[in-house]
Amino acid sequence: MNFFLPSQKLQEKIRRGSRVTKRYDRAQTSYHRVLASPQVPSALKQRLREQYESLNPAQLYRNLCRLQEQLLRLNAQKQSARAVDGAGPAGKAKRFPTGSWKTPAEFPTPPTAPTTP
Repeated sequence: MNFFLPSQKLQEKIRRGSRVTKRYDRAQTSYHRVLASPQVPSALKQRLREQYESLNPAQLYRNLCRLQEQLLRLNAQKQSARAVDGAGPAGKAKRFPTGSWKTPAEFPTPPTAPTTP
């Protein structure tokens, strides 16, 4: 259930020749759409209201950032383990195209700045 990010829903598309005109409704969250729907039982709406009241967007954001950092650390550990084993993309030697392409030794070196004693 999306409690915080509103989105617009397409109401109608009208084709006039080669031109298509689209009409959207007002941006709402899924939560607010469910509350406005007459087909949803009031008991379910009450449970959703209680869940919404218990949410803290700032805490959710902090938890999400912490989990993303943890995921990045795990991925970095996995990549470094692959490099040590010599397997996977991190362990592969770089291959350069052949033919008219220059090899790394043929690339011009940038001029160095004169050093003053």
